[in-house]
Amino acid sequence: MKNFKRLTAIVLAFVIIALTLPTISVFADDSDMRYGRTKLDANMQKVYDQLVTGCANNTPTEIPIDPSWNITADQLHEVFKMFYSDYPEYFWVTNGLYGWSTLGTTVVSFTPNYCISNVANAKSAYNAKVDELTSGLSGKSDYEKAKIIHDRLIDTVTYTPTENDQTSYGALVEGKAVCNGYAKAYQHLLLKVGIPAWFVTGSSINPNTNTPEPHAWNLVKIDGQWYYTDVTWDDQGTNTFYAYFNITTKQLLENHTIDAKYTSLVPQATATAANYYKKEGREFSSYDQTKLVDLLKKDNKKTQIYVTCSHESFMSSLDATAIAQALGATGGFKVKVSASVLGKAMILNFIITEEGHTCSPKTTIPQVNATCLSNGTKTYYICSCGAKYLDSACTQQITDDRQLEIKASAHTPSGWKNDATNHWKECTKCGSESAGTRGSHNDNNKDNKCDTCGYALPVADSNGNIVISGGSTDNNSSSNSNNQSQNQKPNNNNTVTSSTNNDASSESEAELTTDEDITIDENIIVDTDEATSTYEESYLYSGGNPDGTALKWIIICGVAALFVAAAATVAVILINKKRT
Repeated sequence: MKNFKRLTAIVLAFVIIALTLPTISVFADDSDMRYGRTKLDANMQKVYDQLVTGCANNTPTEIPIDPSWNITADQLHEVFKMFYSDYPEYFWVTNGLYGWSTLGTTVVSFTPNYCISNVANAKSAYNAKVDELTSGLSGKSDYEKAKIIHDRLIDTVTYTPTENDQTSYGALVEGKAVCNGYAKAYQHLLLKVGIPAWFVTGSSINPNTNTPEPHAWNLVKIDGQWYYTDVTWDDQGTNTFYAYFNITTKQLLENHTIDAKYTSLVPQATATAANYYKKEGREFSSYDQTKLVDLLKKDNKKTQIYVTCSHESFMSSLDATAIAQALGATGGFKVKVSASVLGKAMILNFIITEEGHTCSPKTTIPQVNATCLSNGTKTYYICSCGAKYLDSACTQQITDDRQLEIKASAHTPSGWKNDATNHWKECTKCGSESAGTRGSHNDNNKDNKCDTCGYALPVADSNGNIVISGGSTDNNSSSNSNNQSQNQKPNNNNTVTSSTNNDASSESEAELTTDEDITIDENIIVDTDEATSTYEESYLYSGGNPDGTALKWIIICGVAALFVAAAATVAVILINKKRT
């Protein structure tokens, strides 16, 4: 009985401790919904949670980090990477651009950079668009939700480089984005309807040069299984493909490479149950006319399939006349078959017209101007029969979509751009980073300037403090333009640093043509791009603990300990009284 009473007192003491100790908010109740957070240790998760709270503000604010957590700069970078990959809805936080201050080697504060100035108004417009694109999905399966959102996003976004093209805001509100924007938007829309999704970067193969170039896509969890989806590649202008919708790791790696920083974090995607072609019965290992006719009937003569055999052999086996008759064509008729190809996916379109049909313009497709990254198209006209013409009188028929092509213009490189760590060049027309130009500063001649770009490097003053300064040469345009801020010097021996994480961007196209009777127009618009924003400001702080966070915690914990000790003493006295 005495042992039982003592045990009761000990349990009571622990309960009091649990109730009185301060707690850290956790934002990831479902670990799959904020997948990156689960890859951090306990102290890094505390910093992560601080970022989630701090970055929700409408203006950049200094986010304190408790020195007792012993967070290094490298750990801070890892935390931000996971935060950025988890929170697409924080579109106003610039990727890889932020300032931080340290006390010794311990980070004590962090300030993000915002790429959108009026965050409050931007949030309102953004949330309205998110609600619109996720509406009407109640009662649908996760597969159906993911497919509908995939299609709605493609209908919403045009691949166009803009100031906000790296963000979900650019994709959803402005309707213009590149791969980062597509992937971040798709991720948030899925999270909104309860489907776990993650942002992944790497490279994809440019079909023109057969070389890898930077790219971004998503890891998605459907019915408990992980898949990859690349919405950007599936958006092929007038055609919406599912070639990269819910695919396996093996399929992805046929032409994508996952960044080394993600390879140890992502699971192997091996499931195929939610793959569009598997689930919808649209796979062909060889030509099967009966199966093809059934799909064409179901899809009103335009169907999408996945062909694992040679596309050329599949098309050469196709009997267009027999298929047209199976689809209901009688008497005199003409049949035209077009095939658009993306990877192993094909969209087959059968256009059947009566003999003697006279074409007239039904739909006018306006010109799309070329950019530095993508081809444009000339204005053209479509008859009700599906035939395309260059003129409104329908006399100049388009037999090959390459007749419509306006070639992309070449990039025009700028002078050197730079921040406190790196230098690079950008296109003066579209703002994208010039591939192969990014590099870190070097000072082999010890003149405190980068030998490549002329950027003025940090130097120590007479007291040994580091002074952050910015500079430019005749051919150099420095992105660190706020020299007044840059020339401040930190106090208390704090080291102030900055980080960037910008990658090059480019896009390419490839085409494939077969025989005259049946044409396969392979028009693969491959987006390979990353952030091109510049570092606008250096954040310089003084003091080891700007808001006294560590002291507050010490006081709170001390008070809690005193309370626990008092409660335990009371419990022991009560037990002793009963014993006597």
